[in-house]
Amino acid sequence: AEARWLGAVRDLEAMVGSVQELAGGMQLRLGELGQAVETLTQELDELQTQSKAQQDRDREREAASKQQQERDRRRDREIDGERERLQDVESRLSEGLDEVKSEVRALSGRLQEVRGELGKAGRMQEAAVTERL
Repeated sequence: AEARWLGAVRDLEAMVGSVQELAGGMQLRLGELGQAVETLTQELDELQTQSKAQQDRDREREAASKQQQERDRRRDREIDGERERLQDVESRLSEGLDEVKSEVRALSGRLQEVRGELGKAGRMQEAAVTERL
């Protein structure tokens, strides 16, 4: 019985280790994606600044106004598409990280239960040995 308990504990510890490695990898990837989001946000801010400057120039040059407005609309659509894509990536990463955290908590709780049961089994075995002596 003790060997089974020890095997179960080792299995659970291995599972917890695997989940922790997975969580670490996901956190690393989340950090990388966070950096990418930050870079794209800066680029987006720069594009929005450029867009505003361009709109100011458009007011000064009415002859080129229609052409510039069309370019601005295309750029805005690209920016909106990129923003939606980034929000989708953030959402999926957040969901994946929440799932990993939940699994780690569950495995950790189960590991504590198994350790408690192993401790109880050890005490019972000690009592049995003591009775035999």
